[in-house]
Order: sequence, then C-alpha cells, then structure tokens
Amino acid sequence: MFGISFSESILIFLVLLIAVGPKQLPTVSRNFAILYKKINLFVRQLKQSIDDSLYDLDSIKQDYSDKKIEENKDDKTD
Repeated sequence: MFGISFSESILIFLVLLIAVGPKQLPTVSRNFAILYKKINLFVRQLKQSIDDSLYDLDSIKQDYSDKKIEENKDDKTD
C-alpha cells in the first residue's frame, strides 16, 4: 500500500491501538480510509489533467511544426 512491510504495518497498528484505544480505532481507521481515498482521487485527477495538458501542448507544437514546414516549402518554391 505505502511500500511498507507486513511487520511495519503490525507495528503501526499496535501504536495506533495504544494511542487511540480500542474503542476509537475503528472510527479512526474508517476516517483514515476515507481521507486516503479522497487523496488518491485528487492525485489521479491531477495526473490526468497534467497528461491532458501535455497532450494538448504536443498537438499545438505539432501543428506549429507542420505549419513551419509548409511555409518553408512555399518559400522554396517561390
């Protein structure tokens, strides 16, 4: 999940159990899972937005390059 091993996740669980207590642990875990999902969704949307922008930039660059090539051909034929 976060690049941690099983033993590290057990240690985190035990620390949370001691810090939060057994009564609040399910609530804290649920809230953490909701926050984690929201952050993941935000990161995916941000990546998609950046990818879309880069694709648009590449197509604009290609159009500009094609136009320059066409202008150079027209200049050579004159």
